[in-house]
Amino acid sequence: QKAAKDRCARIYLTATPGETWQLECKAGKRPFVTIPARYHRKPLPVPIFTWAGNWRRKFEKGQLPVPVEAWVKKRLETGKQALLFLPNIR
Repeated sequence: QKAAKDRCARIYLTATPGETWQLECKAGKRPFVTIPARYHRKPLPVPIFTWAGNWRRKFEKGQLPVPVEAWVKKRLETGKQALLFLPNIR
């Protein structure tokens, strides 16, 4: 947070926001998106932040940052489903 630029976008992901946030969302004070329950009723995984260094430079070179590549390989090897959240999509 300290390293973020003054005008950066900050996105908070949570399965169940606290009561204060829920009230702010209902009152229209905080924008939000609701992801409906999955068809099999199993809970969504809780996102975990992992620092990936200068990921934008890596992407521009057609590469993945080492932590991202390792994470994806592990999911492919174990056959586990995964959600990968990215700050920008073009």
